[in-house]
Amino acid sequence: MKAGFIALALATPGALSSCQATLPSCEPAPPGVGSEYALVEYRLREETDAAPKVQISDTDTYRAGHASYGAAALRLPDACAGGAAAAPPPPHCSHFATEIERALGDAGIRVIAADAVLKLEREKALSTYGAAKELGADVVFVINSLEAVSVAAGTTQVANSKIYSSDASGTRGAPLVVDADTSSAFLGYTRGAVGKEIAPTTVIALSSVVDATAIVTKTGESIWFYRRAITVPTAAHQGMRFLFGRVKGGRWTPAAPIVDGEAAPPPAAPPPPAPAPDGGASPEVASTAGADDAKQRELMAAGATELVAAFRSGSVEAPSPEAFSK
Repeated sequence: MKAGFIALALATPGALSSCQATLPSCEPAPPGVGSEYALVEYRLREETDAAPKVQISDTDTYRAGHASYGAAALRLPDACAGGAAAAPPPPHCSHFATEIERALGDAGIRVIAADAVLKLEREKALSTYGAAKELGADVVFVINSLEAVSVAAGTTQVANSKIYSSDASGTRGAPLVVDADTSSAFLGYTRGAVGKEIAPTTVIALSSVVDATAIVTKTGESIWFYRRAITVPTAAHQGMRFLFGRVKGGRWTPAAPIVDGEAAPPPAAPPPPAPAPDGGASPEVASTAGADDAKQRELMAAGATELVAAFRSGSVEAPSPEAFSK
């Protein structure tokens, strides 16, 4: 078989790229009877269930009266407040506020806006629940944490490498156990190659966290606690696959797969798009960023809707992973 570097993008199985000068040199896998192959899958982050992880705890006061509260106020984290001397609030703050106020209204609850609560707090030096009570709220949702994070390839801390037996075509077989030196060599090669192929700034996942406490305004008692966290992959490559070959007992070398029954080198990858005249992002990059922003807003909207549904009913149904894969 001919020499070659194989990179199967995990997001698009079957995609091939040719040997590149920026990667470690490709060496021919020894041909002949007795050849064996190993497929190494390197993921930038561990595979996780795309369903949200939700934690809820409550009190007797909540169970006795949660269905009767007719008016609710919202208090966002201080980081969402902004101000003349502060940095502008993150854009996800206003989006979340809009969505939770909509969800409360849909549930038949009268809504006191977050900015009204904060304004009264500051004007009269009141507690959050005191300001909410003065505004007519029965309960105030204090958002302790509100996160919308883009996980970049260069910041992920949990890479995962798995080794499988394979064949000349690069087919994944059963898990393959190799000695420590071979495993370390595979890991070093694949980590270096992935670092050159997938830019550290590539957004590979989106994370959303909502942590809230419901407080009765009449007494100031914290009656309900809610936390929802979810991380979903983007359409970007999540890692790469590499094929290695050797004659049994010999040294492992990078190998190109046999394509359509022939040991032909895979086609070269297309050149990257030219930069925009003004030095801005290319249309492809802008399109990807736009899709990620839309998905992040979708995660925020789902978090707001589920928080209100959980408070009203005492339970929450997480959306299926497919809801965020489109």
